[in-house]
Amino acid sequence: MTVRAVVIIGVVSGVCMAFAADEYFIDVGKQGDEEYLVEGVYQREGHNPKSRAAFYRENDFRWFANQFTLKLPVFPDRHNLIEVRFYGQRSILFESETGWQGEIHGLGTYRYEYTLAIPKKFIGKRTELTVTGQMQPPAVPTTRDKRELGVTVDWIRVSPVDELPAPAPGVDHAVNKEPDLPLPDRLRGVEARPLTAHIPSYGSVMREEMVNVVTMGTMNGQGWALFPSEYGIVHERMDPKWVPGVIDELHKSGIAAISWMVFNVQDVRKIEDFQPALKYPEYTMKFIEDPDKEFGPRVGMCVISSPYREIHAKFLREAAAFDIDGVFFDGFYLNGIPHPGQPGCVCEHCRRRFAEETGLEIPTVVDWSDATFKRWVRWRNEKLVETAIFFRDEMRKGNPDLDVTCNYNIWPFGGKDWETAIPCWRTSEYGVSQHAYTGAAHLEWIMLGFKSRVSHDINPDHCDIWRSSHYAFKPKGPYTEQDDARQELCMKTFMLAGTTYGVTPWHGGQIQPRSAGRRIHEAVRKREHTMSHRAMRHVGVVLSQNTHDFYGHVPGTDNLTDYRDTILGTWMLLTERHVPFNFVFDNELEQGRFDDLKVIVLPNAACLSAKATENLMAWVRDGGHLIATHETSLYDEWGVKQSDFSLHVACSVRDLPPLADHATDATMVERITQVSVGDGRVTYLPFEPGLAYARERSGPLADALMNAVLQVPRPIEFDAPSTLVCNAFWGKDRKSVIVQMLNVSAFMPGGDTGFRGIGRPAEFRGDVASDAQLEGSGDAVARVNVPAKNVKVRLRDMAVAGAKLTVAGVDLEPDATGAYVVPIVDDHEALVLALAE
Repeated sequence: MTVRAVVIIGVVSGVCMAFAADEYFIDVGKQGDEEYLVEGVYQREGHNPKSRAAFYRENDFRWFANQFTLKLPVFPDRHNLIEVRFYGQRSILFESETGWQGEIHGLGTYRYEYTLAIPKKFIGKRTELTVTGQMQPPAVPTTRDKRELGVTVDWIRVSPVDELPAPAPGVDHAVNKEPDLPLPDRLRGVEARPLTAHIPSYGSVMREEMVNVVTMGTMNGQGWALFPSEYGIVHERMDPKWVPGVIDELHKSGIAAISWMVFNVQDVRKIEDFQPALKYPEYTMKFIEDPDKEFGPRVGMCVISSPYREIHAKFLREAAAFDIDGVFFDGFYLNGIPHPGQPGCVCEHCRRRFAEETGLEIPTVVDWSDATFKRWVRWRNEKLVETAIFFRDEMRKGNPDLDVTCNYNIWPFGGKDWETAIPCWRTSEYGVSQHAYTGAAHLEWIMLGFKSRVSHDINPDHCDIWRSSHYAFKPKGPYTEQDDARQELCMKTFMLAGTTYGVTPWHGGQIQPRSAGRRIHEAVRKREHTMSHRAMRHVGVVLSQNTHDFYGHVPGTDNLTDYRDTILGTWMLLTERHVPFNFVFDNELEQGRFDDLKVIVLPNAACLSAKATENLMAWVRDGGHLIATHETSLYDEWGVKQSDFSLHVACSVRDLPPLADHATDATMVERITQVSVGDGRVTYLPFEPGLAYARERSGPLADALMNAVLQVPRPIEFDAPSTLVCNAFWGKDRKSVIVQMLNVSAFMPGGDTGFRGIGRPAEFRGDVASDAQLEGSGDAVARVNVPAKNVKVRLRDMAVAGAKLTVAGVDLEPDATGAYVVPIVDDHEALVLALAE
């Protein structure tokens, strides 16, 4: 223990005080002071330089058990302040042998230092005071450590004061109150959903973080209700003041409150922990067998056919009756967990409903050659969407303006496939969310950029991306300042992808260190006013769930990985060549929804229905340019191979001799055909340039696709490096064009991410070092952006009345060619081009 002579000057209850005093400092995390740690305190841990948690990296600490005893040195006949630096999520109740009680509320990474006040009447003449601490039980009981560890403690400080501190004055919430923006335009979001917490402290932390939307919880992943509920399963430690109190606390500062809720099942490590399944075992999901896979025990609730659907809806209505602004549905899928999931549901309720709606018997095994199995696959997609709309409508009965978002997190990453039943179709019924990060260095940008594009295009008006704020990588040795800098750049790039793609970014947990989080949120706040969801549409790229499922799973083929790489490669190529495009989905083809599109690319869209083909050809006759590749339209929508391409008008190469196995790029390019149809044309490429670009960066095949695309001039042109993402949006009433520019050069050393296809090793060309090249070695190098300089932006066939860089705050004049030159983009810039009347 250290005894320090100090002078304390402070204001307590409005009275200015200055006095000399001693201070007792117990350095819990270092050797010594063991006599003050009586019971329930474990070995000295020191600091852990390899930990992803900043507290463990930066501090010495010891573990404290759920119950512990301390013998604290105190100052007799004085009020004593006890300051504790610890890391934990749970509250701790303190009690002394003299009857004093106090409580501190753990807020995990959001706050480390806490203060307790002990009035002198509980001290008396004592110089030591025995204090016991009792942890609030964990939200989910665990037996993984027999010691039942609760928190880690760095140090304890004891100081005397002449007056007890008054309760913290109320915060003037009118100061810096967040603007009232719709949820999709709130770009500083954080997920922080404890079982309960000290409400003023929770609100204070969120204001300090400069967030404008918080995802809290009215339930947790094990299915416990966190509020008094008639229909939910109420947690034994439920605090009835928590949910309404924290919502009110956030709203006073203009911060929106979103409730995290379980759609089906989520956050379950052991099936016996999932409370709805324990209460309603007769309504649990039943799973289909896959002879090629083995699964352990799985759990989930049938929300599409069983009576649990109505039971859960009643609970959701209760939760929505609070003054929440939105709901985020996690566990939005029809497969049980723990992961990897097994597909459901084939329970008796689903068997009966499937038979009623289709006249078919529900399948019992995975068989992609069976038409009934395929119908069941698509039926699951339909039922998942139907249930989401049902839940949304039920919640809106008591909260009409409620925003609802579902966690899509679709393929191709994270082992996601058809089992989830999440359809990659355009929707306007609810918001969609995508996970947009990975620990694989060569996929960091691929994952973020692709998922941002997909999320926006599934529902442009209400879309978001999510990632954990924890370090996604772990070096071989200790974390360094360089690693912290890399993490800050990764998080900043993720958050700035929001305005760049017209999606809402949010992160789980606090960005560390806290100063980095504030810098990032401040950078986002400067750009929020440039947010637009109205992307400039010119090229449509068909992303087909039918092709993914029914062509991709043809037994004995590599169709699935090939198709996924085809889509990724097409996205990479058009993004790096700065072609404005959006994904178009099967249901849009069925409806003929091609607004503003001048070019439609079908990258090996093998499965096309007769209706989709008819709509596409009608669009071509009206002047559109359709570009089909490889086996596009050779199968119907159910994956049944046809005798000829349904788009046979363009595929005149069918009568030519087949290509040799090792045909050159030049030979394949020679076989490109183009025919006029009405006022438009169809171009057929008998190869797949997207696949070649993803895996080989094939110049000739990529150029062939680009030459076809550019036959219709782009409405906006860029002269910029491939590592600068350039997306164009319409401003309000189409009176301006907003150009979002995101520098991702740090993730594309030498202009290349290293990605060579899903499941394939990264490959780099050139001598530029990168994290991906060194992946697994522990010798990661820094992520540093190379500034993009003198970027040229030119609108075609639109007169510009004025141009302004919104971040730099600089007005621009056109050069002699009519282009606007952006001098430099370090990380992100937005150029607003006001259009002439």
